[in-house]
Amino acid sequence: MKRRYNIIISPPQSQVARRMVFDKLQAETNEQFARLRDYEAEIKRTNKNTTVEINTIRREDGEEMFSQIYIYGTFLKHSVQGMILTAIGRDPNNQIYPIAWAVVSAENNDNWEWFIHKLKLDLDLGEGDNISIISDMHRSLIHGVATELPKAEHRACDRHIYANLKKLHKSDTLKPLFWRVASSYNDGDFKANLKTFREFDSQACDDLLKKDHRTWCRAFFRTGCCCADTHNNLTESFNRTLKAARKKPFVQMLELIRRDAMQRIANRYLIACKEIGRHTKKARKEIEKSCDEAQHCYSVSSTGGKYEIVEGTNGYSVHLNKRTCVCRKWDLTGIPCRHAVCAIRENTGLVENYISDYYLTDKWKETYRRGLKPVNGPKSWEETGGGRILAPPYKRPPGRPKGKVRIKGVHESPSKKKVGRQGREGHFSLCGGKGHNSRKCPHEVLKCFNSRVLGSFWIKCVMSWIKCVK
Repeated sequence: MKRRYNIIISPPQSQVARRMVFDKLQAETNEQFARLRDYEAEIKRTNKNTTVEINTIRREDGEEMFSQIYIYGTFLKHSVQGMILTAIGRDPNNQIYPIAWAVVSAENNDNWEWFIHKLKLDLDLGEGDNISIISDMHRSLIHGVATELPKAEHRACDRHIYANLKKLHKSDTLKPLFWRVASSYNDGDFKANLKTFREFDSQACDDLLKKDHRTWCRAFFRTGCCCADTHNNLTESFNRTLKAARKKPFVQMLELIRRDAMQRIANRYLIACKEIGRHTKKARKEIEKSCDEAQHCYSVSSTGGKYEIVEGTNGYSVHLNKRTCVCRKWDLTGIPCRHAVCAIRENTGLVENYISDYYLTDKWKETYRRGLKPVNGPKSWEETGGGRILAPPYKRPPGRPKGKVRIKGVHESPSKKKVGRQGREGHFSLCGGKGHNSRKCPHEVLKCFNSRVLGSFWIKCVMSWIKCVK
């Protein structure tokens, strides 16, 4: 305070000021929770097809305390502790589409089951037929999906699987070998890549296979969903955009998330409207890549729309009528692979006619056409007359605060490009020697009279005297 504002305050004064700030923030939080019913009514009024649900817990004194809010996993970073659960979809151009988010007290079985149940009702998912979900393997999330969507395909995020494998096996050579196995499109490639992985490190291979390979390898993914992803980077990317919102008071946080989603949808709609091609940019790039790779293949015709595509010493069976290829890339992505492109050219057909309708530009525009509608601020909210909702009590976690910066895994890149001290050899600035400081300086004079006893000026004088003696 003295250095920044030229003000001298005593410790009791600083404690009182800190308490006043904390009480002011708590009062603001309490007021926002008290008007949650009004906020819910305003969202439903402005966005007719939006689902909002607020659940409370009735205390012994009869007051309602906040429990959950759902609007049709990241930690909160303000006085209200809890979790934000998010559901993110993929649009036809391979970009983020926010579907729903919820705030809960913790990431447990009941909360995940409740969140997935709300998604199931709003999106009419039934038992999960033709639905693919990609997430980390949190036990509560697995339980929720298995309970509410038993027929859905639940894939594991390979990035998390590799992170766990990295903790047991430190070799960096495992990374390309692992991703080669995980990215295998068919059983033959999976076995060949797994054999190479085992030859390098059999123990790491055994540890990897402890995870059900049907959840993390493309060769065993269900076809028809037009998605071959083996990671949930879209969700992680969306959660990163919530970094600023998570530090705000409760309603402000929800509003920042909603505004970000509204702006994102509006921007995507403008981009989609400018697209003049039949298919999205992502689909066209994939087709161009397949067309370039198809130059190294040649086809042998059969009957009934069947072709044998020869690539090197191997052959691949392609069925144009069923839109399948034995390599399974076309089956998974909905975009013709190099073998399919070779067969289509032999059949004198247009390659774009064999791309899945999922990638049509018209469907891309339709995805973003409706968008979210603006919501008025608190001054314009109508009082619903509902019961006053109390904020959940603040629970100070045990131990020293860990800060707000997420601790990254060993496989992740650091947040800042700062060189660490590990592996560096320090130097004592006074004597110029390396590998020691003032306490372990080999010069007896400096060892006896270190910087705690003498000022830096006198130590420099002593060092000059030592050099003169030498």
